[in-house]
Amino acid sequence: HYCSFLPYPVYLDGKKINTEEPLWIKAPSGCKEEDYLNFYKHLYPMEEPPLFWIHLNVDYPFHLKGILYFPKIRRDFDADKNTVKLYCNRVFVSDNCKDVIPSYLMALRGVIDSPDIPLNVSRSYLQMDKTVRQLSGHISKKVADSLGSLYRNDKEKFIKSWEDISLVIKVGVLEDEKFYERAKDFLIWPTVGKEWMTAAEYLDRFKEKTKDKIIYTKDTSHLSIFSDLYKQKGIEIVVASHPVDPYLIDFLERKIAPASFQRLDAAIDENLIDKEKEDTLQDAEGKTSSHKLAEFIKSKLGDDKVAVEAKSLASHHVTGFVMLDESQRRFRDYMLRMDPNNAMQTMGMFGKQTYVVNTNNSLISALEK
Repeated sequence: HYCSFLPYPVYLDGKKINTEEPLWIKAPSGCKEEDYLNFYKHLYPMEEPPLFWIHLNVDYPFHLKGILYFPKIRRDFDADKNTVKLYCNRVFVSDNCKDVIPSYLMALRGVIDSPDIPLNVSRSYLQMDKTVRQLSGHISKKVADSLGSLYRNDKEKFIKSWEDISLVIKVGVLEDEKFYERAKDFLIWPTVGKEWMTAAEYLDRFKEKTKDKIIYTKDTSHLSIFSDLYKQKGIEIVVASHPVDPYLIDFLERKIAPASFQRLDAAIDENLIDKEKEDTLQDAEGKTSSHKLAEFIKSKLGDDKVAVEAKSLASHHVTGFVMLDESQRRFRDYMLRMDPNNAMQTMGMFGKQTYVVNTNNSLISALEK
């Protein structure tokens, strides 16, 4: 258990039991892909092959060697389970590396070996040790640099691995400012149109059309009406469906201000309006026919919590849609996450909904007549 990688032979009943070479002590240039995969299989015989790996080899200002693997994250993945093994001069110490590597890297597998870790002191002191903090910072930097290199040199493989590595990257961004600075260039988002781009790339590409707004959706199954409207304008819709994404969006908005994220059904965006067909002619009371139509529909709804607006949307296929202000929706969603048991009650308490009807739609035109 403790001595399987010792440089001296260990025998049990006449049989040598430490036959596996510690791959992490070898130079990365001397290791083949097959070597890394076989070593991973030795460490984790029941696991699927890893996506890729990072070989650590540091001699200054401390000594550190190791191999960190990015595994395929299964549905039953346990973030609290320690899976990186800690060694000191090839002697197994613990499978708890919580104080040596950042918490957001706990999803990784592999081995860390350093003779500089103070093992004869209490755990609380270990957390305060300067060398341990340096080790943790360097490992984080090495992981970020390797991910960045993969993104630049093999973007297809990076994107293919995104479902498994995105949790590590997103939580790392939220927990570590330095990691964010290194990761922001490969913190990518998928779009409805099957493209991938960073927040900065999206803003640069659509700045003239969206005016510092990143249009997003968290559910791709209910966006056909908006997808068509934005597609006509040549605007992509970002998909933010990961459970961490609401927190990530809040974080990024502080970094990219005055730009912000806007859910596609959270505002009557000017890209959704057909300005040429918009009704501006007023009657003697100063009301447009659209205004009177909205009043009529509201009177029939009989719900004080629902406002009604009549607009000429860019597509005549859409009869209307329900809109909830972005800030109110976020607050409501936050409350739902905090207290899911009272979800229905919470949904009614927060956010005044607006029903937007489309005067450019034949059904609504017939209703108006």
